Amino acid sequence: MQAAGYVNLCHTTDSRRVLDLYSSFEPDLILLDLLMPYLDGFGLMEQIKGIDQEFSVPIVVLTALSDRETRLRALEAGARDFIVKPFDKVEVLSRIHNIVAAQLLQNALFD
Repeated sequence: MQAAGYVNLCHTTDSRRVLDLYSSFEPDLILLDLLMPYLDGFGLMEQIKGIDQEFSVPIVVLTALSDRETRLRALEAGARDFIVKPFDKVEVLSRIHNIVAAQLLQNALFD
């Protein structure tokens, strides 16, 4: 990701750490898998909504689950985009860039 121009990154593979990281790191975007031990991506989105009532940080779901029902459920739960594995790195980086740029513009308008 550093080669793509993103240098202030934080990651975890332990879903139990996400809320603490979310609160201390203040991300511009969350890249989230739905299939994780302890708590799945849907549960995490619900927990994030619990601490961020505006649910302002865009979430991009990146997962191997590709059925229509899962995609719709993720988007209805608040995901801004849904990308199915295996994925094309260039496409993912373009989507992330577009979402972050739109979010920064929106933030500038309402600050």
